[in-house]
Amino acid sequence: FPVTIGYAEGAGATLWRTVGTVEVLQPAQFPPSEALPAAYRAEREVLNGINFVGWDAYVAQVRPSESLPLVLYWQARPTDAPRVPLDYSLVLVAQNGEQFPLSVSSAMLPRHSAEYWVSGQLMRDSLRASIPNDMEQGEYELGGLDGLGGDCHRA
Repeated sequence: FPVTIGYAEGAGATLWRTVGTVEVLQPAQFPPSEALPAAYRAEREVLNGINFVGWDAYVAQVRPSESLPLVLYWQARPTDAPRVPLDYSLVLVAQNGEQFPLSVSSAMLPRHSAEYWVSGQLMRDSLRASIPNDMEQGEYELGGLDGLGGDCHRA
């Protein structure tokens, strides 16, 4: 990556000058999944070589049509088979088991496809889940549907 320096001069003017390059290497050893600050832990393998570690929600209450900010934590595990791209969706699960799909905007997946993750690598996916307009009041569990078998993993 080019290394740049900058300074402001005048009303919003900025000058940049490249002074060299830096190569950023992956860590010699990744930290354990316990190092992730997940408030809710639900460690399980969801795909070959990919574990779901847990999640955080930044709010405990939302209304219909609002967004629920979430962070999902993942870890790549050793595998002999090639990893496939991670494809999942989120649902809210009512007490009677009925599932309500959430529209999700992921920050990580478009840029960091799971097929290129390195064993041990920890990933943090910040996203926003839109609560459906017709959602009824009540308490729901957060669930994840894997893209392969459609199994619901409650978090």
